[in-house]
Order: sequence, then C-alpha cells, then structure tokens
Amino acid sequence: MRHPAHPIPPSRRSAQTRHGFTLVELMVVVALVAVLGGILVRFSANVQNSYNQSIRLAALAEDARAIFALLSRDLRLSTTRADDTPGNSIRIHQPDESQIWFVTANEAGSGQGSSLVEVAYRLEGAELQRAEIDDRVSVWNPYGDRNDIGALNVGSLTEADKAIVKGYQTVADRVVGFSLVCYDSRLVSLAPNQSTQSPAMVGVTLTLLDSKSFQHWQRLATAAERDEFARNRARVFRKMIQIPSVQFTRE
Repeated sequence: MRHPAHPIPPSRRSAQTRHGFTLVELMVVVALVAVLGGILVRFSANVQNSYNQSIRLAALAEDARAIFALLSRDLRLSTTRADDTPGNSIRIHQPDESQIWFVTANEAGSGQGSSLVEVAYRLEGAELQRAEIDDRVSVWNPYGDRNDIGALNVGSLTEADKAIVKGYQTVADRVVGFSLVCYDSRLVSLAPNQSTQSPAMVGVTLTLLDSKSFQHWQRLATAAERDEFARNRARVFRKMIQIPSVQFTRE
C-alpha cells in the first residue's frame, strides 16, 4: 500500500530553492571591492612615485658627478708660486664663496698654448659657468693679480684674441646653490685673496633641482619662496677636493 507523499513545508521549500545574493550582500561585496580597489590604486601610485623619485635622484647624482669631475680635475692641477721669477707670482683668488679664479695645468683646458691655463668658476643665476684663458691670448700671462676672465670680453682685445676668448661657458644649469670653502694645511678655513699660497683642500657644496622642479622654481615670484622650495625639493651634494701639491701638517 503506497502512502501519499508528504508535502514540503513552504519555509523549507523556499530555503532549498533560493539562489543568488540579497541586496545587503551585494552592497557588502561592492564595498569590499571598492576598498580593495582603492588600496590597489594607492599602492600602484606609491610604487610609481617611488620609481620616479629614484630616477630623479639618480639623474641628479649623475649631474653632480660630472660637475665634480671637471672641478676636481682643474683644482687638483692648480698651482701657486711666490716669486717664480723675481717679482712675478702666480696667485689664486676667491672673490666670494660662489667664485674662484686660479691657474692650473693645461691638461684641464684646451690642450693648446702654454703649459698653464687660467680657469674661473662662478654661479650666475641658476647656471654654473666656467671660463679659461692661456697664452694664445696676447694680453694674458699667469703672473700678477687674478682678474675676472669674463671682463676680457669687453676690453680692447684684438680680433684674434676675441676669437679665442669665449668668456664663461655653461657647465650645468638647474644649479640653485654653489659654494666653495678653501682650507689650509691645518684644515682651517680661509678665503684666498690674491694669495700665492694654495689651499690644501677645497670643500664644494652643490645644490641641484630636476627639470620639472626647476620649472616650478622659476615661476616663483620671490627669493624667499624660491629658497623654501629649494630646501624641500633640491638635492645637496658635497665633495672635498684635495690639492696634492700641498702637504698637510699636524698641530
């Protein structure tokens, strides 16, 4: 004898046949996806920023290395002499902390002319500039006071001299800080003033901005704003350059 099938209660039937998510569950899922998406976007942005920052700093470091290499070559070959011939001396002069004028071996210069060449460095605006002159210019000799090479361009030079004297040439731009501190053989700071005594060491401080930051820096209206921006965005590089011909002494 067959028993009639018992009907399934409505509550159990609805529990067995229900499929999909409720509105609340969908909202929870959407919220979780949004949170995870936000975390992923921030993570990707941080990775990109870190990468861009590392590229920027690497480029600035490469610029600094090139500047230091040129300056080191010039300074390490520099020379001063007292009474090289009677009454004639080779001098070094530092008008201020962002300039220096000295005589160095011609390996640092054009490779022509005499064995000596006069070199000058200065910071002009945001450009680090270098000038040189040797005995191919009729009005130059290594003796006497050091004078600004750039001033020769406005003097009474011959046409042949003008073709040789090019004045200051840009070594690097985006330089928002450049200073030199000279030290004697006891590492006491000094400022050579038409001196026949060569410093034993020169400390160089170089402050550089990357291209994008430099464009922003140029648009700032006041010196105070530029200084504040440079403190936050520029990178400072320092190097001590020893003059090999000078012996250090101990107290």
